[in-house]
Amino acid sequence: MVMNLTKTLLKNIDNKEIISYNVRFDNGFEVEILNLGGIITKIITPDKNGNLENIVVGYKDIESYIQNPSYFGAIIGRTSGRICEGKISIDGVDYDLAKNYNPHQGHGGDKGFNSKIWDVKILEEENNVILKLIVFSAVFLLQWTYPIYKYRERVFYKKWLVLF
Repeated sequence: MVMNLTKTLLKNIDNKEIISYNVRFDNGFEVEILNLGGIITKIITPDKNGNLENIVVGYKDIESYIQNPSYFGAIIGRTSGRICEGKISIDGVDYDLAKNYNPHQGHGGDKGFNSKIWDVKILEEENNVILKLIVFSAVFLLQWTYPIYKYRERVFYKKWLVLF
């Protein structure tokens, strides 16, 4: 199967480039992902009649993805859902988190994974391409007081996205 990978610079923010990565296969299947938040902006696949359609709900412009109040297509975290009143307790220690859904915290707060510019490693093989998105998330004192270090990766491999 023949595939084509293209990169497009969309915008610079704080000296960081927001890049769109598009992978298109000769059968018409196509995936587009941003290094901003690992946002999936496009998955084009045939419908039951063979017509190619984008099945991703999203925005029409990069500015909307930068704001992205609905988290369309993005990697969310450190948590998903809401943390009641933006408070957690771990081993008897209480933490107050940023409250972006007043009075709660949702999807990792104002500076969650959805707003990070991820590093992208590209691995091209004969019949597929791997886009590996990596971000280092600092200890909570630097980013909303979550008390741990974590690496999170999102991998595009042979038409599948895997988060682990």
